[in-house]
Amino acid sequence: MSELAHSQLPKSTVRSMRLFAVLSIIGGGLHVLQPIWNRYLNYQTLRFDVISGSTDLISAIMVLLGAIAFFIYQQHAKSVNQLISYILLFIGMSLYISMKTIQTFVVPMLKYNAPNLADSPPSPASEGMMIMFMAFAISWVYFGISSMIARNLPLVGSILVTVAPFIDFIPMGNSPIEGPQVWGVGVIWLSLAVYRRVKV
Repeated sequence: MSELAHSQLPKSTVRSMRLFAVLSIIGGGLHVLQPIWNRYLNYQTLRFDVISGSTDLISAIMVLLGAIAFFIYQQHAKSVNQLISYILLFIGMSLYISMKTIQTFVVPMLKYNAPNLADSPPSPASEGMMIMFMAFAISWVYFGISSMIARNLPLVGSILVTVAPFIDFIPMGNSPIEGPQVWGVGVIWLSLAVYRRVKV
């Protein structure tokens, strides 16, 4: 977005964009750290699972706010493809937040009170969770590709959020890198760009 374009926005909008970008940076950072503390601080207690899930849920909400900043930042690009990518992104993130809510407040309760049900959730619960994740993955892949085409956001960040959903399905041996971490780095990259380029 050019200096002229964002200088014409109300100051309150610019401040909101910068705030949402900061929150998105924090949310991306939490996603980078989440697999690490789950690996080394997994105490196998209901309280830990709820706290860990709540952190994941809050970080997802922060990233959704960051997506709003991305949308305002690129709204000058009158592209139908960009508009579709943001509609899909908001739907995908909303479903992802719904999935994280279930994983935070429902799954831990089942894990410690009905482990068989938690390990093998009945239909249509398992299919519903899969649809939520697929919507999330597809939305970010589409958004990343659209951003690469539009070239309004950093290429590296766009590539990272595009490939992140596939990372966990690629055999990488004992590599500690996980999909949420790659996605988190991509979100941080894009959010930093918006924060730095948009000035009050």
